Amino acid sequence: MKNRLLLLLTFMMIVNFSFAQKDITDMYDSFKVFRNSNLDHASYEQRCRLLLENTSLLSKKQLINIRYHMGRNFERMKLPDSALKYYLLVEPEEPNYEVMNWAIGFIYITKATPYVAKINEAVAKKDAVANKNAFEAYKKQIYKALPYLEKYYACTQDEDTMKAIKRLYTQIKDTQGLANFDHRVKKLPKDCVTLLEDN
Repeated sequence: MKNRLLLLLTFMMIVNFSFAQKDITDMYDSFKVFRNSNLDHASYEQRCRLLLENTSLLSKKQLINIRYHMGRNFERMKLPDSALKYYLLVEPEEPNYEVMNWAIGFIYITKATPYVAKINEAVAKKDAVANKNAFEAYKKQIYKALPYLEKYYACTQDEDTMKAIKRLYTQIKDTQGLANFDHRVKKLPKDCVTLLEDN
C-alpha cells in the first residue's frame, strides 16, 4: 500500500512538473512575441516578473534574456538604478554582450552628470573642498563606466565610443589610463555577443 501511494505521489509530481513546464514554455514564447511588438511598460514588467517567479523552470539562456529585457524596460522608463540592477545580474553570465555593456557604461555616466553641476557650483563659489569632493564623486562614477565602454569598444571599434572614452580619461585627469587605452583594449576578449540566444 505504501509503495502504491509513493508511486502515485511520484506520478502526480511528474505530471504537475510537466504541466508547469508547458505553461512556462507558453509564457516565455508569448513574452518573446510581446517584447518585440509592444512597449506598454507595465505589462512588460508584469510578464517579466511572472516568468522570474518560475526561475527553476527556465533555462539559463531564458533567464538571462528575461533579466536583460527587464533592465531594458526600466531603462526605457527612465529608471536607471532599476535597469542597472538587472543588467548587473546578466553581466556575469554574458560579460561580452555588446548592447548591455554600452547601456551599463552610459548609466554610470548619467549617474556622474549631477556632479558636473556641483563642480561648476563649487568653482563659482571658489570652494576648493566642495570642488574636490564633487570631482572625486564624478571620477568614481566614470571609473565604473569606463570598463564597460572599453569592452563595448573592443567589440565594435566604434570611433565615437573611442573618442568618448578618451574624453572621459581626459576629464578625470587620468593620463596613464589614457596612455594605456590602446594596449588595454587589445587585451580585452573578442568573443563578443551581439545577440542573446533564447534557448
